[in-house]
Amino acid sequence: MTPRAVGASGAAHALLAWVLLLWDGSALGQMDQMPRKPKPAPLNGDLPYIRCQTCEIMVAQALGRVKEVLESQASPAEKKKKGAKRRFEHSSSLGSVEGAVEDIVTGLCDAEGKYGGWISDYDVVKRDSALKLESQVGGDVAGGHCRRECRTIAKACAGVLEDVESDLGDLLISAAKSGRSAGTTAQRVCVKMAGVCKKGKTPAWPEGKVRKNEQFKPKTAKDKQTEELMASLQSMPGMGGQGLSMMTGSDIDLGENKVDPIDELKDEV
Repeated sequence: MTPRAVGASGAAHALLAWVLLLWDGSALGQMDQMPRKPKPAPLNGDLPYIRCQTCEIMVAQALGRVKEVLESQASPAEKKKKGAKRRFEHSSSLGSVEGAVEDIVTGLCDAEGKYGGWISDYDVVKRDSALKLESQVGGDVAGGHCRRECRTIAKACAGVLEDVESDLGDLLISAAKSGRSAGTTAQRVCVKMAGVCKKGKTPAWPEGKVRKNEQFKPKTAKDKQTEELMASLQSMPGMGGQGLSMMTGSDIDLGENKVDPIDELKDEV
């Protein structure tokens, strides 16, 4: 076993021991009554400039997930076919497919959920007169901490999803079955359905206007590993949705007023 594996295993055992110590219910209740830190507020001024690209990335993420669901429902014979367009069996599994796709669609904009985790991978940056969403994943970076720009992307995503949610699931299933690309599917969703990528719908950042920029705060591989472990413990009986914040303490307000320099917004022209 590698030192990294040993370290991860040790952390897991220590965490589980802590859970068992708290498992009498009273400790859990006391922690649940502690005040929570307010969620970082989105940067509303950025919203009009990122809706189009947010929609495009959202659709690409959703289509990839739906393809995985349909692939899992394919028969062994169909999975062996190469080069030919696949037809997925759905007579007996349509209900499970639709249910899974509904979960994907409804969770797309939850930055801390299973299907919306992509949101925290992106940094909002100003490039000339445009705001861009740029992925920061790669190397030692495994996504980012969800702060103000992450909440901004999530809010843009939710605004788009509200306009297309009722039809998006069926469209994604159709696109996945027919092998349509993410770009073609995004064209349908973001231009025709949501209208956020129509010509003239994405304004240029006004020349000379100051923008408040937030520095991207990356997660390390260790952060990601711990987060996944915490999330898995949320499904344990009695833990509910409080498991992650309860055990990390990340959501609990301890009354500290210190501000990390990385959390300070910087003027950007």
